[in-house]
Amino acid sequence: MRKDRSGPITLFSFQDILTSLMGVVFLIVLLMSLQMIHQIPRVSDLSYQQAAQLQREIQQMEADCQKLQEQLRQRQEEAQRIALGRQELEEQHRQLEQRCQSVEAESQALQHQLVKLQQEQKNLETQLQEAPERKQIKQWEQKLSRLRGQLARLKTDELWIFNPAPGEKIPWLVDLAAPAWRILSVQTGQPVQIFDHSSAERRITSLLTWARSRDRHREYFVLFVRPSALEGSVLYRQNPYYKLRQALEEAGFELGVDLLGENQQLVLGTGSRP
Repeated sequence: MRKDRSGPITLFSFQDILTSLMGVVFLIVLLMSLQMIHQIPRVSDLSYQQAAQLQREIQQMEADCQKLQEQLRQRQEEAQRIALGRQELEEQHRQLEQRCQSVEAESQALQHQLVKLQQEQKNLETQLQEAPERKQIKQWEQKLSRLRGQLARLKTDELWIFNPAPGEKIPWLVDLAAPAWRILSVQTGQPVQIFDHSSAERRITSLLTWARSRDRHREYFVLFVRPSALEGSVLYRQNPYYKLRQALEEAGFELGVDLLGENQQLVLGTGSRP
């Protein structure tokens, strides 16, 4: 019988391969674990960052909440003011309505009074037109119109109307017009004496002589001064009018003075003649 010369069967090579493979797998797992450890943050660091972020968010939310509460308080105050303003407006509206009602009532009452007064006015106008006094008023208006026309003509004609004041003394009118001075009678309006001397001194002397023959207790003089009587000297006390006035006053006569234009005509009013 022939002997088997082949060697014994061993599994050493398979074990080596399997061991090597397991070593490689273990190495790979170890490397992957190390990589994962380095990539994943630590739990303590992650918790601190999240806590800080949450704290900041909480503070921001608290600030927002305070702002919202402040806005809510302002809105409530505005709502209260609006409510008060609305009440005031309603009260004012009610008062205005009452006032309008009272004004309307007064307006109606005044309207009734106006209608009544208009009716009374119409009645009075009818009575006035029918009354005899109406004709008399028309007559007086016509007379007044004529007098106004006469007055306008007197103004255009440059007339000076003299009406002496009532009294016991009789006035003599002295017209100091150039070139002759005249003494007019208040009763007739005509000149009773004329002084036509060329010299003012001689006219003064002649007039003063005539005046001394009059009664100063019953008579007085009214001087009608024209511009020519104020000429002759630059000094006021040296003009003819002032000298004549001073001489008559020294003689004891009462005097009246009126100013006339050089071309104005002196006439007596209707009340001057007795």
